[in-house]
Amino acid sequence: MCIVVGQRHSILFAELADGSTPGREFFGSLAEETRAKFLSYFKHVADNGKGAAFNSRRFRRERKPYYAFKNKGRTKNKSKRGMIRFPCFCHKELIIITHGFWKPGQRKWPETEYTRAEGIRKEWLKLNTSDV
Repeated sequence: MCIVVGQRHSILFAELADGSTPGREFFGSLAEETRAKFLSYFKHVADNGKGAAFNSRRFRRERKPYYAFKNKGRTKNKSKRGMIRFPCFCHKELIIITHGFWKPGQRKWPETEYTRAEGIRKEWLKLNTSDV
């Protein structure tokens, strides 16, 4: 399901074989103002392309083949706040968001988040392409 259709890219949440969408589920748990910030980032990149990212602190390549949308935010019930990451990968004109997570401190992403992104990417490609 597309979140944003722009002039250069369409951005969507990866849907898995069981019908789940980990990125959308995480996105839905965020406060309205946090979701609005991320939607503006999604729209900017969809319209202007990955290379024209307005701010490398908000969208950048993390580890090949992954990019990430990033910002601080909080949950709907304000029980949690901190640094949020939405890992994504590119396939043709699509940018597919794998999932979202709270990044712990100033450290790099936990290896488990790369592993999770890779599993979701492989499953999405298997379901939607012949590029596996």
